[in-house]
Amino acid sequence: MRLAVVCTISCLLIGCMLSAQESQPAEYREVEALLASSVDAGSDSAFAILQRALDLSRSSGYRMGEAKALTYTGIEKEEIADHEGAIPLYLASLDVYAAIADSLGIGKCYLNLGAAFSRLNNTPKATEYWEKALPLLMRHGQPAHQIVLLNNLTGAYNVTEPKRALVLSEQALKIAFELNDTARIADALNNKGTVLLKLKRLAEAETCFRQCLQLYSSYGDADNYCRSLANLGETLNMMGRYRQSQQLLQSDTALCLLMSPDIQTLFFNQLGNSALGLGDYQTAYNYLLKLKTIDDSLFTVERNEIAAELDAKYQTQLKNNQIKLLEQEKTIQDNLLRNQRLALWSVIVGLLLLGGMAWVVWRGKRHSDDLLANILPEETIQELKEKGRVQARRFEMASVLFSDFKGFTKISEILSPEDLVAEIDHCFRAFDDIIAKYRVEKIKTIGDSYMCASGLPNSDPRHAHELVSAALEMQRFMDEYNAKRQQKGLLPFPMRVGIHSGPVVAGVVGARKFAYDIWGDTVNTASRLESRGKPGKVNISESTYALVKDAFACEPRGNVAIKNKADIAMYFVLGRLS
Repeated sequence: MRLAVVCTISCLLIGCMLSAQESQPAEYREVEALLASSVDAGSDSAFAILQRALDLSRSSGYRMGEAKALTYTGIEKEEIADHEGAIPLYLASLDVYAAIADSLGIGKCYLNLGAAFSRLNNTPKATEYWEKALPLLMRHGQPAHQIVLLNNLTGAYNVTEPKRALVLSEQALKIAFELNDTARIADALNNKGTVLLKLKRLAEAETCFRQCLQLYSSYGDADNYCRSLANLGETLNMMGRYRQSQQLLQSDTALCLLMSPDIQTLFFNQLGNSALGLGDYQTAYNYLLKLKTIDDSLFTVERNEIAAELDAKYQTQLKNNQIKLLEQEKTIQDNLLRNQRLALWSVIVGLLLLGGMAWVVWRGKRHSDDLLANILPEETIQELKEKGRVQARRFEMASVLFSDFKGFTKISEILSPEDLVAEIDHCFRAFDDIIAKYRVEKIKTIGDSYMCASGLPNSDPRHAHELVSAALEMQRFMDEYNAKRQQKGLLPFPMRVGIHSGPVVAGVVGARKFAYDIWGDTVNTASRLESRGKPGKVNISESTYALVKDAFACEPRGNVAIKNKADIAMYFVLGRLS
């Protein structure tokens, strides 16, 4: 089971963020202001701001501020993947919370420590801290923290204590339903299904996996959709329903091939098990070889032995089939009349089935037309109607935009789930209206991230100009919106935007619920540009700059390091040229 470890903030309390606490000393209020400003800053600036907050907290004796500054710094460390560096900071924060007897702060520190150790693959240590956090957060914590903690412990205990894991998963699912949070409900269902699978309660596991598949499909989480699909395939195989498992998995093989190697491994393992259960040893052998092409490191001595055994069984199967064919030739003439009658009845039954299917298709057509119009581009819908499927297309040049809110995790600590969703919905509706003015296609939203692209589904030579224009208008909207929030004494939603131009592949994924999506290195690079941007800025790559430099003033940033890639040149867009 994949652990849903999420780094939470250990000590952000609503009351401490309000600027109206005039009873506090001036130094305390200055510490709070520094902590709030670190939310908007990039990582480099944030470390400097947080060090000032830490120094001022210690010199003024503000222990709560000291604990916050330590935790915030740990979070910034985790944002740049320095998990080992975050642990001493969380431990130091824990000591301060213990000294001031803050139970909620202690509980969140334990949660953070467990997450950091889990990312370092130290599950026993992670479990130890999560167990310490459990009684504290279940008494004092917010529902979001409780779900994260319960899901983490479910994954940790599923191997060694599945009955305890089941109790924890049901608690997480109950809280997720109370929040009416689709993503958290889907994760909790998937976790519960995995535990039920471990306990051999297969019918219940099947129900969980089918429910979470519908939810993941509804909001376009392809990664978790494929994981749950592999889980459902494993469940059906364990129930002996090999053919059904095979058909289910084969229906989404194309989508699975776009996922990471670990997901493909889960997927093709179950396809191989389905073929093995059906006695189709050659197909099972082929799937095993497919796993070898995904990752040679997966092809262990044990798998080599399995491959040899499958190949031997296949050769035996061929010989047995030849013997059966010779025996069947002796009785073909005697059974000819009977077979002809059976064939006639088969034709009649087939015609009746086709008639029934045609009626069902006609009945659902009107409904499907309305549904497709809400989720697919117009040109894609037309192709789907004419050909019955949508051919994936490669666009040699398009532009992709990612945006997110800096410090969103910290902001989510302050707002209730209902208010948080309302705020994000307000912003995303505005973005929808903005991109509608330009030739820009919305792709999807994931949490606080908004993704759109230009230059598809129809090629457009001005794709970069259109997308940069939309991005600048999105930032202007957020500037005005944040100014209004700050006038009311509320924290702003600082937004980062990244744009990259290059080749992409676009197509429709899903067998039951369609989603228009794009893939390729251009998409990954655009996401990296967003994460390396700064709040209030539109950060573009050199390839995008080359396309728009005649129309927009840009500020060079030089070569900037990005994760898993060589350094690339970046630019901030300042505005249109006069």
